[in-house]
Amino acid sequence: MFWVALLAMTTSCSSVEDKVELAIAEGDHDRAIQLLWAAAVDSQCPERGLHLIRRAEVQQVVARDDEAIESVTKAVTACPNLIQAYWTRAQLHAKAGRRQDAINDAREAAPAVPQATLLQHQLEDELAAEAAAQKKAQDLVESLGGQLDLDAEPMALEDSSPAQLARQVPLPMHLDYGVTQSVKSPISFEMSWVELLSFRGHATSESYSLVRKLEVPKMDRALPLYYRLLMSNQRLPMRFLVNRRGDVLTAEWHRDGPDRGMRPQMLGPEIQGMLKRKRVYDPGSQGVRSPGESWNGEDVRIVDGRPIAIQYSSTAQGWELLHGIRVLRVKSRLTGNGYTGTEEAWMHPTTSVAVRWSRRVAYEVTRARVTEAWQEETVGTLLSVHGLQ
Repeated sequence: MFWVALLAMTTSCSSVEDKVELAIAEGDHDRAIQLLWAAAVDSQCPERGLHLIRRAEVQQVVARDDEAIESVTKAVTACPNLIQAYWTRAQLHAKAGRRQDAINDAREAAPAVPQATLLQHQLEDELAAEAAAQKKAQDLVESLGGQLDLDAEPMALEDSSPAQLARQVPLPMHLDYGVTQSVKSPISFEMSWVELLSFRGHATSESYSLVRKLEVPKMDRALPLYYRLLMSNQRLPMRFLVNRRGDVLTAEWHRDGPDRGMRPQMLGPEIQGMLKRKRVYDPGSQGVRSPGESWNGEDVRIVDGRPIAIQYSSTAQGWELLHGIRVLRVKSRLTGNGYTGTEEAWMHPTTSVAVRWSRRVAYEVTRARVTEAWQEETVGTLLSVHGLQ
C-alpha cells in the first residue's frame, strides 16, 4: 500500500511495519493498532502522521470506523502540513455520509491530490442537487398552505385536462385533519378528533418516517369496548418507517405505548396499503389521470385488529375548487371479506394531499361469539399544512 511504501523509507518505520504486518497476519489487529500508536508517540512528523494514518487503515479493517476518524484527526492535528492526512480523512468522511466535512478536507488536499478535487466537486454537486430538490419540495408545501382557505366556497370547474399525480407527499410535511365520524350501527353516536400526520425525511432520501396520532377526546364508557380499544391508543404517536416503494419497514410507538388495544404493528398494514395505493395504483404507470377515467387496485383496512384485503374501483369525477385549492375529485367503491363501502377524495395532484376525504363503510365485528354489524361515515378536512425544519 502507498502508506507502507512511505513508512519503509526509514529503518525504524520498516521495523514497525514488519511487526504490524506480522500481527495482522496472526489476526491480532488490536496489537497492530497498539504498535502503530506507540510508534506514532515515539516519532516526529511526518512519520507520526503516517503511523496514525496506517493505524486508521487497520481500524477500518475491523470496522472501527469512528476510531479510524479519530486516528486520522490526530494525524491532522499533529502534522497539519501532511496533505495525505486530509485526503484520508476526506475519504472516511465521505464513506460515513459526512459530505460537508469531506468537502472541507478534500479542498485542503486538492492542490496535491487530483482525486481530492474530483471528490470535492462530486460531493458539492450532490449537495447542490439535494438542496434544489428540498427547496422545490418545500415550495410545494408552502404553496399548498398558502392556498388553503377553509372559508372559501366550493366550486365545480369546467376542466377536463389530465392530472399528473405525485406518488407521495413532499418531504418533510405536516398535515392536520379535522375528522368527524358518525356511527349508525350497532349503536348511534358521533365523535370528532384531529388527525396529525408528520412525514419526516429529506426530499432525496430513500426512506422516510410517518408519525401519526389522533387527538381523540375522552370517550364515554357506554361506547362499545371494541371502539374504545380501537381509538384510545391512537392518542399516542405511532412511527412508521417507509421506503420509496411505500413498504412499511418498521411500525412502533414514537415513544412508549401499551401492548393492549390498537398498536402500531396492527395498524401498519393499513398505513402501507394507503401509501402503496397512492404510489402504485392511483397514479397509474405514468402518474396521469383524467376526469372520467376509471381504474382498479388493492388496499388494506384494519377491522377488529386484523388486516382485510380490499379491492377498489375508482373514477375521477372532475376538477373542483375546494377550500381555495384546485383538486381532482375521485370516487371509489370498496369491497372485501365482510367489508363494503364508498370513498371520495379531493386530491391536490402535485402534492398527493387529500384536501378532503369521506368514507361510508359497513363491516362486521365479532365479540364473545356475537357478531355486530357496524356502519359508519367518516369525513376528514385538511385544517393546516406546513413544512418541517
